[in-house]
Amino acid sequence: MAILRVMADTLSALYLIYKEEGEKLYLRHYLYVMDGVNNRLKYLPNSIDYDNKISKSEYDALCKQIESSKNNCYGTINHCVSEIHSLSLYHGQMYVIDKLIKSQNWKFKTFGSANKNNSYSWLEMYEKLKLQCNPTFFSYLSEFVHGLSISNIAVDIDNTTFEPIYGTTLVLLGRLHDFIEDYYRDELPLIKPKLISWLLDNDMPQKYVEKLMKKVPLSVPRCSGKPSCRTGTALDRKV
Repeated sequence: MAILRVMADTLSALYLIYKEEGEKLYLRHYLYVMDGVNNRLKYLPNSIDYDNKISKSEYDALCKQIESSKNNCYGTINHCVSEIHSLSLYHGQMYVIDKLIKSQNWKFKTFGSANKNNSYSWLEMYEKLKLQCNPTFFSYLSEFVHGLSISNIAVDIDNTTFEPIYGTTLVLLGRLHDFIEDYYRDELPLIKPKLISWLLDNDMPQKYVEKLMKKVPLSVPRCSGKPSCRTGTALDRKV
């Protein structure tokens, strides 16, 4: 159930960010990266006391590792801010975008508003997946994500009990498939054959590999101008 919640959260973020148009896509992307990196930075201690439970050399190495991690975070954040400042839309909306940068608000509802309440809730983001089930179902799954009491109640493991879970998981996988087919439609003709040939390296019978290869067009993709083509994957552009 925890994995199902992770899938829903990840897909909701993908749909909000990478279904965006024009430079707003890049704005959301960099704010999204900044939000994640800033949260990581919060958990890195400013200093640690030496308590003699480890050797001095291990302590020094740990301090160096923490400092290196913090510098990496600061560098990533600075890079994201620089990339946002380079967007043409920044120059016409500096005040608003600087507010978004300060709060790392990649979930903003209306571009042009610096209101602190201008942010989608996770429930509203689940609705964007347009599933048949009530989106509050995914909020309920936090009971299992956080290991609260209900997650420890024993249940009978049978198909009837888990059919809704199986069904919802398959639907989310379908949404992920749709996203990949749409977002990477220019790159897939090049990627698919490599994925299929990888199956042969992992002892999949060659007759099945050949059958799959016949179904995949081998045209050379053109650059779509999206993050994956310009500077890396959808989730990791130059960071």
